[in-house]
Amino acid sequence: MQAPADVEYLVREYLKPLAGVPVSSKMTNDKNFLVAFSLGGPEATLVSSRPRLVFDCYGEREALAIKLAQRVWGLVKGLDGLFLDGVQFYEVEANLPVNLPHPDKPTLFRYQFNAAIHVHHAVIA
Repeated sequence: MQAPADVEYLVREYLKPLAGVPVSSKMTNDKNFLVAFSLGGPEATLVSSRPRLVFDCYGEREALAIKLAQRVWGLVKGLDGLFLDGVQFYEVEANLPVNLPHPDKPTLFRYQFNAAIHVHHAVIA
């Protein structure tokens, strides 16, 4: 049987050793970090889906935030064609990073982008 893959989890785990900062699905107390979470998304075919993920790249200086966003953007685009934990990644459509200050983190800079990621459903028991 097949079901939608947990793309949010797979992408966060993929980014953790590569991003150079803590990666989570929620805000942290770090000065430089990445928050990655899913907005959901449609089925693409009978056996694939296209979830949209948001990437919030925080830095204590603006240059750190934009460099993190650029790095993560490149890593996310690089998912295209990868096979991670039994899930095939196909097309990745990422918007460009934008400067988007967070009202609850006025001392930090945030660059944000989102990406629609086409993946094959996971095989479940």
